[in-house]
Amino acid sequence: MHVLAVLTLFLPCAQAEPAQLLLVSGYTSDSVDRYNAASLAWHGRLDGGPLNGAQSITLGPDGLLYVCSEEEDAVLRYAAGTGAFVDAFVDDDPGTPVDETGGLDGPTAAVFGPDGHWYVASFNTDAVLRYQGSSGAFLDVFVPPNSANLNGPDVGMIFGPDGSLYVPSYWNHTVKRYDALTGAPIGTNGNFVAFRSGGLANPRGLIFSGAHFYVASEGTDEVLRYDAISGAFVDEFVWDDPATGADDNGSLNGPCGMEFGPDGQLYVTSVNSDEVLRFDGSSGDYLDTVVAAGANGVDAPTFLRFVALEGILLDPAVPGIAGQLNTVRIFGATAGERAFFAYGFSAGSTPVPGCLLLRVGIAQARLGGQEIVDSSGEASFATIVPAAAAGRTVLMQVVERRSCRLSNLLTQTLQ
Repeated sequence: MHVLAVLTLFLPCAQAEPAQLLLVSGYTSDSVDRYNAASLAWHGRLDGGPLNGAQSITLGPDGLLYVCSEEEDAVLRYAAGTGAFVDAFVDDDPGTPVDETGGLDGPTAAVFGPDGHWYVASFNTDAVLRYQGSSGAFLDVFVPPNSANLNGPDVGMIFGPDGSLYVPSYWNHTVKRYDALTGAPIGTNGNFVAFRSGGLANPRGLIFSGAHFYVASEGTDEVLRYDAISGAFVDEFVWDDPATGADDNGSLNGPCGMEFGPDGQLYVTSVNSDEVLRFDGSSGDYLDTVVAAGANGVDAPTFLRFVALEGILLDPAVPGIAGQLNTVRIFGATAGERAFFAYGFSAGSTPVPGCLLLRVGIAQARLGGQEIVDSSGEASFATIVPAAAAGRTVLMQVVERRSCRLSNLLTQTLQ
């Protein structure tokens, strides 16, 4: 039975950009959801590990995802492509009398520094701790507790373009700046953004982009802009203007994590409405809601991150209903390559002809179709799925035989 077959033919062109995932942390749902950044199709969640109070997500130099588990006082690692749990990178071993984390309490943000080491914000001790970049072993307290009145170092902590460490100080409504070599505060009381400058209340996400520094002001439901050099207030970038009578900010309620996407638009998590909203990257105008309220069970989304994948990204079949026309799409494939769609009904291994040692993760895989990848790195496969397939679980994977590249292995139960 061919579950999917060829629908269209595309002309070859140049190499496409890699596929990207949009990752969204759910603090109360203890989850990190994965979406195709182009189609916004849901690709499930990071799988396994003691994830409790998910906060920041960072792609490490080793290609793994590092996720702060605030309620577990740990930083966990996951495979970027499959989402599988790898290990606890920073964690306390209860079997020893020593706290291997160095006193980490409530990690909200973890970033790699210019020295190759890990810097982790410890929210409940108002400090930033440093760990060995390759092993996760505790090195030292880089920013001591309450240095320059740091109070609640939050999820948006980043190293800026000048190399300094910028830390949102949640409880006293400032953004602090620290020297990247010594951890000493820079400027008056360490303030890069002064107390309540521009109306700032409870800063969370931070972004440097061009001449501006963007700060998510959770307490005012706004994204504020400051000068990237001086930290002086510039304007309210995302806000609800009462003079218009319109909903200018898309009902943004508790902005927290934010990032400019590959489309140039600004994506912002709305913690209290359980959504991810998209705003015009130039004007700050509300565009649309990309993750609907509570979609896939997300609760209190605190952070988001766009991550480029090395391989091909295969989306689930749409609509995923037997007896109807179903379509799957791939992203991040090589333009002009011929992509082959394989499927089967149980996990296993099937060799790929012409690709030494390469195997799809499907037992007795069958060829469902082939397609030429278009200039944007995309291709589609479609067919009417027999009604008898309802309730069956199908495994799908795409391979480029000339380049010997594989997509993710996708498992889907047909309705």
